[in-house]
Amino acid sequence: MNRSAQSLVVLAALALLVFGWGLWQLFTIRFETGDVYPPYSSLRADPLGTKALHDGLEATGTIRVGRNFRPLERLSDPRGTTVFWLGDAHDITPPADWRNLLRGGGRLVVAWTPSQFVERTRTNAAGPLPWQQARYRQGPLLPRDPLSMKPEDIAFREQWQLGLAFVALPTSGAAFEADSATLAADLPLPAETPWHSTVCFTNLHADWRVIYERQGRPVVVERRVGDGAVVVSTDAWLVSNEALRRGRETEFLTWLVGGNPRVIFDEHHLGVEANPGLAGMLRRYRMHGIVGAFLALALLFVWRNAASFLPRQRTGELATGGPDIAGRDAASGFVNLLRRGVPRNELLKVCFTEWKQSLAASGGCSKERLDRMEKVMLSHDDFSASERNPVATYRELHRAWKEQR
Repeated sequence: MNRSAQSLVVLAALALLVFGWGLWQLFTIRFETGDVYPPYSSLRADPLGTKALHDGLEATGTIRVGRNFRPLERLSDPRGTTVFWLGDAHDITPPADWRNLLRGGGRLVVAWTPSQFVERTRTNAAGPLPWQQARYRQGPLLPRDPLSMKPEDIAFREQWQLGLAFVALPTSGAAFEADSATLAADLPLPAETPWHSTVCFTNLHADWRVIYERQGRPVVVERRVGDGAVVVSTDAWLVSNEALRRGRETEFLTWLVGGNPRVIFDEHHLGVEANPGLAGMLRRYRMHGIVGAFLALALLFVWRNAASFLPRQRTGELATGGPDIAGRDAASGFVNLLRRGVPRNELLKVCFTEWKQSLAASGGCSKERLDRMEKVMLSHDDFSASERNPVATYRELHRAWKEQR
């Protein structure tokens, strides 16, 4: 490969590395911010996420914090566990097996995405719905139908034994303003807290205890189920990153946790599921070395095909085919072969045997001459290996050949 081709290969490799590094940085920035996840996910670090609460509880060192990416009913040991079921503007009802978590001694905290609806007058029977979704903080919310008109909300009211109503928030132009929710229970909690949702509860069962209410309507309620408890809030803003930055309600957050040593943020209901692929399996079993070895082999393969390990030849050698190398003739090769394959003391005997098989067998030598030569070889074998003189014996064989001729 010439110099220009090698330069192109190096430039292509550098461009590929720079592209890979840039792509990695792009994904790192997106996932660190977390805006690829749904609102109120504990993986989001922007104002709509709950990563600050997750990391804050973990930083205490006394609470084991985790995330759940599987169905809630697969929770192994619910005792002493608080599960945060936050956000989810498309489904307000936890799975059917949430009672198993509560009866096992767990605590379920359900807080919905803030919903803003304003009332407007019907013009005719086929006119618009009595509630319409407005704008919050100068931006549109997620698309959603009024809670009281969804079929699953009917099942929700039957399971949880409470109803839903709406109380409009104060507005400023096209945006809603936060209202205040007041404490309605004898608990060491803030007397007032900001509220950003129009949804409130009605027709509560006697087992529900009202914690906070807004304009006389309950907005945070608690109920004991078996050994556990469930807390339902119509507004998840107080656990968001934005709320913890502007003015965290520490007492309220501590009450939500309930003093349990384990807290789990459920991500499965938000659509964030654990589907481990090949990369996940490699990380789980710490097979990073194998990946590095394959990458090293790939680089060596590319290097082997891109550059030659032979030394470069000079221009004159390429034109003439290289310098002449002196070799040896056939006789020299035969001598080297005899030296490697026949012992020195056996050389004369081997040669005589080969001569008898070739020349004598063809009838070119009389029987008397052959007997005489064999006697010479026998007398040669009578001597020890150190006393033998192959040259003298060869001369006697030559004389026997000539005398008998």
